[in-house]
Amino acid sequence: MYQALDNEQPALYRPQWGSSMASNQVAANQGTANEVWTATQRHIVLASFLGWMLDAFDFFLVVFVLQRIAGDFGTDVKSVTYAIFLTLAMRPVAHSCSDASPIITDAGRR
Repeated sequence: MYQALDNEQPALYRPQWGSSMASNQVAANQGTANEVWTATQRHIVLASFLGWMLDAFDFFLVVFVLQRIAGDFGTDVKSVTYAIFLTLAMRPVAHSCSDASPIITDAGRR
């Protein structure tokens, strides 16, 4: 399956193109570059991208109006930014809790 390089130590190997591993790798790569997406696949990719983009746009809108938000809640900008930080910092904790124990996280919904 492997052949030693010419005039090299036997520890250096390369796959032979006639071997099953190399031919399987070539066969696995064929056809993927020339495939055409269906209309449904294109719509899904576009919707995913737009959702991601609008989520980021929403966050930046909040950042741009921090003074107005702080004024509406009667507090300073530092407190509002700290609240946003805590919200974003707890997202991984919430995800790990929901992944680790769905029984505990779903208990309040029942």
